[in-house]
Amino acid sequence: MNSLGRLLRTLARYVEEGDKLLKEYVNRLVQEIPESTIVLFGSRARGDYLPIVTMILRLYLGMLMTYIVSY
Repeated sequence: MNSLGRLLRTLARYVEEGDKLLKEYVNRLVQEIPESTIVLFGSRARGDYLPIVTMILRLYLGMLMTYIVSY
């Protein structure tokens, strides 16, 4: 196996683990604060992210999101 192949497999594992952790985090937020709206921004939301990129999540609670959507 060449070094590029090992690097790509390692990066793929990081992406898979990051996806798993993100899903767990969002599921926990939904259970803990069901009236919230969670928005994912940036390259992660577009799907063109790299494993080293920071995720940007914004959590809107109840009335705030209702206000933003209504106006």
